[in-house]
Amino acid sequence: MGRLGRITDYGLMVLIRMARAPEAWYSARVLAESLALPQPTVGKILKLLHRGKLVHSQRGALGGYQLAVHPEELTLSRIITVLEGAYALVACSSALGGHCDRMSDCAVAPGLLQVDRKVRGLLEEVSLATLAHPSLTAANAA
Repeated sequence: MGRLGRITDYGLMVLIRMARAPEAWYSARVLAESLALPQPTVGKILKLLHRGKLVHSQRGALGGYQLAVHPEELTLSRIITVLEGAYALVACSSALGGHCDRMSDCAVAPGLLQVDRKVRGLLEEVSLATLAHPSLTAANAA
C-alpha cells in the first residue's frame, strides 16, 4: 500500500462532510461547492461510494446522496477498500491472495506481513466518526 490516491483523499473529504450531518441528503453540486472540489470528481466519488454501499442514492428534486452506514460503524479500512480496491504492504498479504512464488525463501515477507497486519488493524480501528469529529475523540481519550 502506497500513498492514498487523490480519489481517496477527496472521498474522505466528502464522507467527513456527510458524517457531520449523516441524516441529510447531499447533491454532488453542493458537496463540490462546499469542499471546493471539481463537481465531476465528486460525482465519480459518489458513484463509487454508492456501488460500495457506503451511501444511498435517490433521484429527483429532493434526492441526492446520504450515508448508508453510521459513521461509527464505517471504518477507514472499508472506505479505502471501496475507493482504492484491495490494499496491502506486500504482494503476499492475505488481502491480495496471500501467495508469492518466492514465499519459501523470502527473508522480507515475515516481518512485513506482521507490519501489514498491524496497519490493517489500525485502519479497522479508525471510524468515519473519529475522522469527522477528532476533538471528541481527543476529549474521550483524556
